[in-house]
Amino acid sequence: MWKRWLALALALVAVAWVRAEEELRSKSKICANVFCGAGRECAVTEKGEPTCLCIEQCKPHKRPVCGSNGKTYLNHCELHRDACLTGSKIQVDYDGHCKEKKSVSPSASPVVCYQSNRDELRRRIIQWLEAEIIPDGWF
Repeated sequence: MWKRWLALALALVAVAWVRAEEELRSKSKICANVFCGAGRECAVTEKGEPTCLCIEQCKPHKRPVCGSNGKTYLNHCELHRDACLTGSKIQVDYDGHCKEKKSVSPSASPVVCYQSNRDELRRRIIQWLEAEIIPDGWF
């Protein structure tokens, strides 16, 4: 009895392998003359038609590049994949990691308050307090 199950299991594996091989061959035939561009790959729809999709996963080789968006990518493929997924145009600026952009902070001059300004402010605050806060007859 177990020999029959084993034979059946082997037959199913063989059929699945043959179908996978046929699917790969038909995909390569259908996509043979299709150019999808960087970051995209050809896939076959359920109707058997070619379509371009964003690459699902890039090979993990490390050759960093700096994109025109200022972001460092592991390799060219990752840059083009990100451009495809985000629908934006990103080009390789240069090979290697992006250099940090120094933030240019405006040179602010110190806030200066001269004695005459402080005296004027003090006088106005006292005047406002006397008019608004202190009720008549307080003194």
